[in-house]
Amino acid sequence: MNKSKLKISVSLIGALVITVFWLGQGNNEKFSALPTETNPANLPSNDYSVATWVSNAMSVDQVVLESDLVVKARVSEAPVSRVVRAELPVWDENGNIVGSAIDEMVFSDTVFEVLDTYIGKSSLEIVVMQTGGFEPSISTGVMQMADDPLYNLGEEYILFLNDISGDRVHARDRMLYITVNPFGRYRIDGENVFSYGQNLISHGQFSQLVQLPVNIIELEAQIKQAEQKLNN
Repeated sequence: MNKSKLKISVSLIGALVITVFWLGQGNNEKFSALPTETNPANLPSNDYSVATWVSNAMSVDQVVLESDLVVKARVSEAPVSRVVRAELPVWDENGNIVGSAIDEMVFSDTVFEVLDTYIGKSSLEIVVMQTGGFEPSISTGVMQMADDPLYNLGEEYILFLNDISGDRVHARDRMLYITVNPFGRYRIDGENVFSYGQNLISHGQFSQLVQLPVNIIELEAQIKQAEQKLNN
């Protein structure tokens, strides 16, 4: 059940979502500087427009409703970047196709060790895709979205994921997942958790209509409650 939710509007082909990707229909995204620990070469970053996610899910209930898989997981392998290229039409001001251009987008795949599965069925390892990364053939800097920064080795998260396995662009012959949106990514820090959706609230892209959980106990309780509602 693929429920990919993010769009991009950089004239990319539609495929399924984004974390900005060629899995959705268009909006914009922002790639901001990587933290030093993620960017050992201290490469410069490239900034683009802030990502707009199709999914408006904010509360745990809402994000669970759009998830195929909810897990607690640890980053076991650093993100591996790759470039997806496509020939896209070019339109004139009258809406006529006047030619074509090669569009390039960097994506990164990160391997996670699954520590616990809350909803859905998971293997011991999963691969999660996101937009951004470093590919020297097309950029001198590291690219990443402000509300979905690249993962760091050893970090632990509770992730609300869409299954995009079999996607014709990204996952023809493999299992692959993406987060529903930034509210589907909670970084674990001891007993506390941090939602990347908080960045969207801070920038005024979402109204603060819900109180986001701030610790693991609260988050896990809300996941359990959401699952019970789904099963009733």
